[in-house]
Formats: sequence, C-alpha cells, structure tokens
Amino acid sequence: MKKIAVFAVITLLLGVSFAVAQDEVKLKLFETSDYGYSLMLPENFELAPDTKVDAGTTWMHQKGNAMLGGFSRGLVGGLESANSISINWMWFPDVSPNTLYKANWKSVQDDMNSPHPKYTDLKALKIEGGRAFWYKEVDKEDPTEIHRWLIYAVGNKSVYNIILASGEFKNFESMIPTYEEVVKSFKLIPLKASK
Repeated sequence: MKKIAVFAVITLLLGVSFAVAQDEVKLKLFETSDYGYSLMLPENFELAPDTKVDAGTTWMHQKGNAMLGGFSRGLVGGLESANSISINWMWFPDVSPNTLYKANWKSVQDDMNSPHPKYTDLKALKIEGGRAFWYKEVDKEDPTEIHRWLIYAVGNKSVYNIILASGEFKNFESMIPTYEEVVKSFKLIPLKASK
C-alpha cells in the first residue's frame, strides 16, 4: 500500500512540474553595443510595428495573436491590449551618474511619500556596468488600465529608462514571472564609439 501512495505522490509532482513547465516563457538574449545594453526578452515578443532598434525601442506581444504576418489591430482588443518592453536611451556625458541616480531615486521616493502616490516598491537593482533601481506603478482600480514596472539605469555616460507593461492590469499577473526575469537580466555593456 505504501508503494502505491509513494507512486501516486511522485506522479502528482511530475504532473504539476509538467504543467508549470508548459506555462514557462522562454527568453532570448538581446544586446546592442550601439546603445550599450543587453537583456533577456521573451521569445514571443517582436519589435513593435514600423520600428527598429534605436534610442527608443519597443518589443510587443499581443495575447491570442500567433504573430502571423506581424501585429494585428483587430485581434484581442488591438495593440492597446499587448504586453510590451520599451527601452529609451539618452546620452548624458556631462552629468555625474551618481548625481543622476540620486536625483531620480529621490523623485520616485518623494512620489511614494506623497498623499496620492503613483509608484510603489522602490528597490536598488544590481546591474553590470552601472547603477539602477526599479519600481512599480501602484495597483489599478480599473482592470482595463495599463500597468507598468519601471527601471532607471545610469552608466556608459547614458541614462536608460525601461518600461515593462501590460495592456490591461487584469492581465499583468500572468507576466510577473517573465518580467522579473527580464528585470534581473538587464545589464550595461560597452557602448560602441561612433564613427
């Protein structure tokens, strides 16, 4: 009888492990020396329509869209319901990275201490090649509003603003494990010198 119980428990655990593995999103490395950063992106994310990798880059995935032929505005509520990762790069060669970091940290902290904060969960983030912190928008009352996590990073004489968003707050929870991996993977790499 004990052997049957042990076999049942092992079978149950294998089934749960298989179900969890099926929901796991695979990540792929993206890096650009033109803008000096790298991160892991979900394999099902593509560059936003009519865009390329530049100082402002966005990758998107629209739930329910098999991505055949690119994005479709007609499926599952249009692009506003898409999950996205955006990175904005700005050149700041004449300002100390520590000054930029401290001023922006204080700005988010001041917002969190205000009577009507927009942000929560401010945390320092260890990254290679610079300094960073990440924070989250407060939870939305309206489940159809966009929800974001944000990363602010300095290094390479540059500022990086990274936005991880879900087109609707009600769908954000399903992206949390993936977005946590993306946040942890962000790092700065040497910035290629211009010609």
